[in-house]
Amino acid sequence: MSAMSFDLAVLAMGGSADHRQACARYERCRSAAHDEADLDPGILAFCHELREWFPDSSPLADDTPWAIAPLRVGADHVIMRLRYGTAGDLAVERIGDLAWHHGLVLFDPQFGEAFFPAPDGWEGPMDCGGATVCARPA
Repeated sequence: MSAMSFDLAVLAMGGSADHRQACARYERCRSAAHDEADLDPGILAFCHELREWFPDSSPLADDTPWAIAPLRVGADHVIMRLRYGTAGDLAVERIGDLAWHHGLVLFDPQFGEAFFPAPDGWEGPMDCGGATVCARPA
């Protein structure tokens, strides 16, 4: 089991969001001051489908992509800590596909990059600070 991990987040932001708003939303979602509300329908569907592929219940299996479980879910976000390796790579691909399918913004906090769903794939990275972790869904 690898001790190395990285974070990804999906954010429900609507169609007119920009990079600054995605960064601000991520920071707000990480803070203790985050308001609670009903789950966004896209977040709810994303979580349900992702957990079908990669359960996030404890105890964690050796082949899980999750470094920490359960996933951190809020009304408008899911924050995930993933393990490096094959399981993490598979999960990143599935996370990208599901986020795009449900119209959610994919945010990579390591590089401060936001990827916005577009009809034919992803728009982004916005404000590229390094290597990207996701590719256009198939």
